[in-house]
Amino acid sequence: MAHLILKKKSFTKSITTERLAAGLDIHKHYVTASLVKNNDQNFRKIKTQEFQSNPEGLLALCRFLRKYSLQYIVMESTGVYTPPVYNFLRKYNGWPEPEPDMRVINPSLIRKYPGEVHQDTLDSELLAKLGLLGLAKQSFLPSGRIEELRRLSREIQISQQESTRIKARIKRVLSQWGLTLSNINFNNGWALDLCHAIVVKEGSIASALLAILNKEIKTSSYTIRTINSRLDDFIPYSEIILPRSINVLFKGYLANLAMSQSLISLCIKQIEEILKDEPKFSYDIWRLAQISGIDERTATLICAEIGDINRFPTMKQFLSYAGAAATVYQSGTTTRKGHLSKRVNNWLKTTFYHTGKIICTVVRKDSDLRNYGKIQMSQHRDKKRLGYANTGIKVARIVYMILKHDRLYNPFHEEKSIDFEEMPMKDVKYTIKIKELRRRTNIYIRFMQKLCDEFEGQKDQIHANFMEIWKESAAWDTMKV
Repeated sequence: MAHLILKKKSFTKSITTERLAAGLDIHKHYVTASLVKNNDQNFRKIKTQEFQSNPEGLLALCRFLRKYSLQYIVMESTGVYTPPVYNFLRKYNGWPEPEPDMRVINPSLIRKYPGEVHQDTLDSELLAKLGLLGLAKQSFLPSGRIEELRRLSREIQISQQESTRIKARIKRVLSQWGLTLSNINFNNGWALDLCHAIVVKEGSIASALLAILNKEIKTSSYTIRTINSRLDDFIPYSEIILPRSINVLFKGYLANLAMSQSLISLCIKQIEEILKDEPKFSYDIWRLAQISGIDERTATLICAEIGDINRFPTMKQFLSYAGAAATVYQSGTTTRKGHLSKRVNNWLKTTFYHTGKIICTVVRKDSDLRNYGKIQMSQHRDKKRLGYANTGIKVARIVYMILKHDRLYNPFHEEKSIDFEEMPMKDVKYTIKIKELRRRTNIYIRFMQKLCDEFEGQKDQIHANFMEIWKESAAWDTMKV
């Protein structure tokens, strides 16, 4: 009996397969690599070694790892430090067959709790264990044109934010020295031309205004007309003279602003060059730009952050990635939704939120999306940010449907096909956009009421004249049987 047991044990040992994985904990100047072996669900660390993150150190890392038949190489995404290491390992040609499966995972999978010990060796060992257990879910890493577009579109967003901060500083400085104009908007060129004139005239408001009106300083004709039309608003502030220190700050602010604007222009030109070779991507950007509240820059950022829409099989997965899905708390029979998830693509989350805000506050063109924004603002009068977020979620749903199913944006989605089979006009079918028809009808009714009020006593004649015009139009010909 004992002999049989020993024989059984030896047979079991012979069919047991050992698997190896490496975990990389990446930092700015070095990379910690740990090798872990898996045998019958028992993990054993083989070796841990540290390498420099420069090209020479990464080459030594590859030579160290190729000595072992690795199945997985797992690393966490640490911002700008992970892509160089990942790309270097992918391009290395000395891997034995079969090549190891390299994966970059979200840092939330190895999140540390308060008070828990943090060590590079333990983190790298945990990454290797996640790979052996099959829990290392690959994160999306853009490459090629998508990576370039993402980098450029993000830089445009950052530069725009910097420009907004600089404009706010200029306005704050002017307010501190008594120039508090409510109608001055630094998004317009004339306001920046005025600041430039103030710098040239060493802080004198009156001298700056006269220099612009007398064309002593080279400005656009639009600036001269605007200053001339608002001259009465500036007269009470003509005695203000800014000190030399403020004049120096203005010079720096305007220089930084010009640098940000030039950087944005360069990025836009480079994006246009890239899109010339990507007609499919250009078409997707054009389709998204038709949505209310989304311009071409925003559409480019959205497409660059999404990459391939087919990597999201369902809308729920896309909304979770884009930060447009609420967190769910569930315990027993209790289920409630909380705030928007934070483990998301923050660029998409912020973009959709600001798009919802624009739709609720800026967009005036009638559409289903605009009406949805009105409803959200009426339902959340005391919590406007919630209305903006809900509208942004609606935009995210529309974006997914457009890209996933290759559709065009329809401002009035509700359509109803009416087939007059029971009527004499058997061969005529109409497709009526209900909301568009209702809107035009209301415009017509208001126009007729206003016209009848102005010409009291001639209602029948007015109605007869309109019917004659209607009969002679092409619309009447299409309605005839």
